[in-house]
Amino acid sequence: MYGPGLRWFHTSIFKNFSTYHEQTLQFRTDIFNLFNAPWFAVPSYSNDGAYGGQITSTRTTGNFTPDTRFMQMSMTYKF
Repeated sequence: MYGPGLRWFHTSIFKNFSTYHEQTLQFRTDIFNLFNAPWFAVPSYSNDGAYGGQITSTRTTGNFTPDTRFMQMSMTYKF
């Protein structure tokens, strides 16, 4: 049985600042699941119950990957 497709949109934004000679400071923001779209689970396999063939939950991606929109920011100094 096939379930709904998976669509995640990720994006990153960078900004570089010149500091001294060839040294740079970079500010970066990464956004995962930009549109906060859920991952629906596969439909129920049983046809005899009240929820037969219906999608009743969402998928989970694991303990270390959030299911909702997630943003992280970082700063790097290159010399």
